[in-house]
Amino acid sequence: GHDEHGIHMPGGSWFPMFAALGFAIGGFGIVTHRWYIPSAEDLESMSYLSALVREYWLTIVGGIAGVAAIFAWAMEPIGGYNIHFKEEDNQ
Repeated sequence: GHDEHGIHMPGGSWFPMFAALGFAIGGFGIVTHRWYIPSAEDLESMSYLSALVREYWLTIVGGIAGVAAIFAWAMEPIGGYNIHFKEEDNQ
């Protein structure tokens, strides 16, 4: 049997699509990066962290966008509707 509240069906959301798009962009950044090993001259002019950011900027942007979309999806208000069954439907 079902309780008197029925079955809750969540409302639609665009955030899963935005999260998937962000992670796809980040994955594309990982696959298409150049294998950049900074030379000694490059390391003197910039830190290793800035060299990594220069190399993986697309991956970082995509990952941040994906994580932000997941957090926004989690903070979305509860919506949707309930499916109620009649007693005749159970027989």
